[in-house]
Amino acid sequence: MRRFCHVPRGRRPAAAPHDHQPLPPPEWIDPYPDLADPSPYASASAAPPTPSPWLPRVISLVLRSPPATLAADLRAFCRTFLLRLSPAFVAAALRSPQLTPHPLPSLHFFRSLPNGADLLAHPQHLLSCYVSLLHSFARSRETASPNTAGQARQLVADLRAHGDAVLRHLAPASSASLIRSLAAFGLSEELLWAWQAMRLAGVEPSRLTYNCLLDGLVNAGLLDTAINVFDAMSTEDRVRPDVVSYNILIKGYCRAGRTQDAMARLADMREQAELAPDKVTYLTLMQRHYSEGTFPQCIALFQEMEERGMGKEIPQHAYVLVIGALSKDGKPFEALAVFERMLKRGCPANAAMYTALIDSMGKFGREKEAMALFERMKASGVELDTVTYGVVVNCLCRFGNMDEALACFRSCVEKGVAVNAIFYTSLIDGFGKAGMVDQAKELFEEMIAKGFVPDSYCYNVLIDALVKAGRTDDACAFYKRMEDDGCDQTVYTYTILIDGLFKEHKNEEALKFWDSMIDKGITPTAAAFRVLANGLCLSGKFSRAWRILDELAPMGVIPETAHEDMINVLCKTGRFKQACKLADGIVQKGREIPGRVRTMMINALRKAGNTDLAFKLVHRGKQEIPFWHLNWCIVNEMIEVDEEDDQQSEEDEGEQQEKQKNKKRKAIAPSSDIWDHFTKHAHNLLYPLEEQPLELVSKCDVQKEKLKKFLKEHCGRVSLATDTWTSNTNQNYMCVTAHFIDNDWKVHKKIIGFFLVESHRGEDIGKSLENCLAAWGIDKVFTITVDDDSANNDAIKYMRRVLNESNGSIAKGEYLHMRCVAHIVNLIVSEGLKEIDRSVVRVRAAVKFVKGETSRLARFKKCAELAKVQTKAFLTVDVCTRWNSTCLMLNTAQQYEKAFEMYSDEDPYYKLDLNDEKDGPGVPEKSDWDNARKMAWCDSEDRLCSEMGKRMLVKYYKYFGEKYGERLGDGEKRGEKDKGDQLLNLNFVVYFCVAIDPRYKLSTYIKMAMMILFGDEIGEKLWETVNTSFHALFEEYRNMYAPSDNAPQQPTETQEPPPESRRSFKSIIAEKLRKRGGANATTKSELDKYFSEDNEEDNEGFDILKYWKGNAKRFPILSRMACDLLAIPISTVASESAFSTGGRVLDDFRSSLTPPMVERLICASDWIRGSNIVSVEENEEELYKLEEELGALTIPKETTES
Repeated sequence: MRRFCHVPRGRRPAAAPHDHQPLPPPEWIDPYPDLADPSPYASASAAPPTPSPWLPRVISLVLRSPPATLAADLRAFCRTFLLRLSPAFVAAALRSPQLTPHPLPSLHFFRSLPNGADLLAHPQHLLSCYVSLLHSFARSRETASPNTAGQARQLVADLRAHGDAVLRHLAPASSASLIRSLAAFGLSEELLWAWQAMRLAGVEPSRLTYNCLLDGLVNAGLLDTAINVFDAMSTEDRVRPDVVSYNILIKGYCRAGRTQDAMARLADMREQAELAPDKVTYLTLMQRHYSEGTFPQCIALFQEMEERGMGKEIPQHAYVLVIGALSKDGKPFEALAVFERMLKRGCPANAAMYTALIDSMGKFGREKEAMALFERMKASGVELDTVTYGVVVNCLCRFGNMDEALACFRSCVEKGVAVNAIFYTSLIDGFGKAGMVDQAKELFEEMIAKGFVPDSYCYNVLIDALVKAGRTDDACAFYKRMEDDGCDQTVYTYTILIDGLFKEHKNEEALKFWDSMIDKGITPTAAAFRVLANGLCLSGKFSRAWRILDELAPMGVIPETAHEDMINVLCKTGRFKQACKLADGIVQKGREIPGRVRTMMINALRKAGNTDLAFKLVHRGKQEIPFWHLNWCIVNEMIEVDEEDDQQSEEDEGEQQEKQKNKKRKAIAPSSDIWDHFTKHAHNLLYPLEEQPLELVSKCDVQKEKLKKFLKEHCGRVSLATDTWTSNTNQNYMCVTAHFIDNDWKVHKKIIGFFLVESHRGEDIGKSLENCLAAWGIDKVFTITVDDDSANNDAIKYMRRVLNESNGSIAKGEYLHMRCVAHIVNLIVSEGLKEIDRSVVRVRAAVKFVKGETSRLARFKKCAELAKVQTKAFLTVDVCTRWNSTCLMLNTAQQYEKAFEMYSDEDPYYKLDLNDEKDGPGVPEKSDWDNARKMAWCDSEDRLCSEMGKRMLVKYYKYFGEKYGERLGDGEKRGEKDKGDQLLNLNFVVYFCVAIDPRYKLSTYIKMAMMILFGDEIGEKLWETVNTSFHALFEEYRNMYAPSDNAPQQPTETQEPPPESRRSFKSIIAEKLRKRGGANATTKSELDKYFSEDNEEDNEGFDILKYWKGNAKRFPILSRMACDLLAIPISTVASESAFSTGGRVLDDFRSSLTPPMVERLICASDWIRGSNIVSVEENEEELYKLEEELGALTIPKETTES
């Protein structure tokens, strides 16, 4: 309520010196005089009220007054103008855009109010003041004083001290502002308090409030609490999570290292059309994958951004990430392609992109491309930084261009670029690898003179260069200098020195370095142990090497490969006794000898001529001769081993005892002739064991070259079929099969690819197909038969574009996509069988129970005899994924209905098992047997068959042309126009194959069949479309294959054409027209002639390939078309798998191999032996004979009564 102070008539307040406009009479001023009860957060749609003219005056006073005198200035101002500032006025001033950017003056104003007690009487305005102050501090937190967060925390404490009297006035807008401000500071405790206060005040949070709370919790590290808030938000229809909510949660997952959970949230967004991921989503996930080093996932996210049409919206940092990821993933040219696309989209390049590309090209060995990018970077005006110059110097050093590298380094120094120790380290490494050790030392000294401190890597680089140059003394001196400078030595430092000292036969010095490394607590690596083992064994100090292993074994620092490395060295030096002794020690400790160690010893023994011992080691896995027994035989010299006497080995007490023992060994009888023959056979077997993989690779490569040559010489155009296989490790393989007819009119089906499919994206599948065709040199493809899958559809689109660009398609790829008929028929029939699924399960269970045991089958046979079942069909159990076997099972079982009813009374366990509460489907009832008998539904009007037909019809429309999903149950009302939509998904090559069949052609018979199938009007249109398309296809073939190219006439001496001067003018023009393809009448006559001739007789013995082979000269163009059309596969699977709804699975043996080896095995098997047709259907005649033979046997009484 507004109140005015009493002012005597005629009195006016003195104007301030800077004021030049008249002021209203003194009053209790409100911010908006025209409003009786101003709301601190008015509706956005309402027009803003006119503020009081006193508002800017007070704000100006607050901003220009020092904090120390602000209170006095305010009191003087109010006394001068006889004013009292209302609580609403104070709240409006703190909320104003003039004071919001200045948090400290605002806070001083709030603390210095001359009538602060008035705010306590108006809690809603007091709350507004606190919210505005927190918003001001949050907005200016980066530019305000360092104690901003502490001041904000104190404001919250003051607000909490006022209690519920103030907090109950929270409104949605003020709640959102309060939570957003606290979230900006990361005040988790205060944030949760504000959320609880808001809920207690009955404020319904908005989506903005939820998002602010989520952001604050995520920034404070309270991810679990943020997830709970997100889940609560998901349950409210009013404020369901939006893209911002998901982005905040994904950011929290990424910060917590829970990348998989973040990707799961992205998958949730993909499933919801209204929550399409934006650039913030992708950028957050890309940044996380890049920091984790999972570069393929980072690249895939960027590709998804491009596929979603976000090319122009992609931020520059996303390009930096993907270019860096591709570069580090070893794909420099793909990174360069992304870079070029970025420039075309108008996004500027920066130094980070150029640096990543130059570094990638350098590591990939492409010096010219790397330096070209560097020159391009300089020409583009991008500022060259220290990192870029460092990468360029490193690349030049890697390529051995030391002069250019040094010149580039000197140029950096002259330009004032801040060089660092990395520059010097790269140059030292390059000069060291180039053998220029003195220059490397000079650069090292120069680096120290410039004030740079070399690290361990720099020292190791220089020490390695000195050791490789044979200057171990200088290397040891730098080691000492490294120690004096306080630089930590690494295991790599010691490994370099030990290796170099052993090679110069300074064994004692090398061992001193080894002891020093162990004393300093540095854990040896496998490379260090390998260097030690090589040095000690080559110098003959075997006992010292074993002793070191025994001393370090309790410490747990010995690498797993230490013993293997020693055995390898011993075998290479012919020390078989010591190698076997060391292997014996491994066995005695309860460890298994690794297969590679055993192979190593076998090869060494074989090369030394000890094939008998090698053969025993081969069969060690069969435990024919234990390993320790071999060692015992070698030590006692019962098996001779060719090795030189170890004069340099240390003769300790154990070896002396061993020599004494060897002198007293017993004589052993020479091996028998049978054993000699056996060992010779084993010797011959050793080589194939080692060479079988190489032999397979060689055979596969030879067969591949033969097939490539055959395709090039005897094949014009191929049609492909793709099929998916799965390994037991859930890896997906794609099998690519080429179908073609050769020049001798023989049909061929060859597997040309069996490769691992890492991604299910259509473009990736298409690229794999493109690479497969390129490897085989196939550039002409008619059709590609695939399953009806969205990824395959995208792959076909990609292949159509590729083939069209290379002119390798027919009709611009219009007929390229051939849907697998077997796959679609399986889906259609399986959908129909769902109508009687319960009956199928019950009949299957009954048949399985009867066939489960011999005694049950005997009882069932007696029941069948009593029931007088006439059929001789044998009960069969179906394969669930093969619907034809299900039909066969039902057809056979329904004939034994009475036998099953009698058997249920004979065997009490029959009903118990089938009616089990957990797994039992139940005993087949009358309705189940009726359903089994109604499987022949084609002409039936039964309700069940009608329902099955409807389900199947829905599937049929889905795959063969239903354009709109509106045809569920309105078959009688379906018009002729709707029927035409069924033709949308049909590939016309099916009709072309009928047209090219001389028994049918495009005859009236085919026209009538179309009209019957699709109706008169649609059938007539279809006939015209097929006829036009077939003639267009013929015209395209005519343009590609002129008659003179297809059927060349071989002139003889009597038929030699006369010279051009003797021929008539008419014949010359005719020949010119024929050569130029202009004789349309001639070419048309070939097609007309084919259609005008009588159709061939339709009999079972007709061979269409034989027909076209015999008429190729008469119809040269049509024969070309027939050769390509008749090779088109309509199914991706073999005929033996055509009725299977299950996928093809690799066996355990092939799944354990590498993908290239699997491909060679599959392809070589197909090329050499062909496909093995395996039938899963039972042979009823054979089974019936077998049953008769079994029935003739006498079954013991106790068996039948059990």
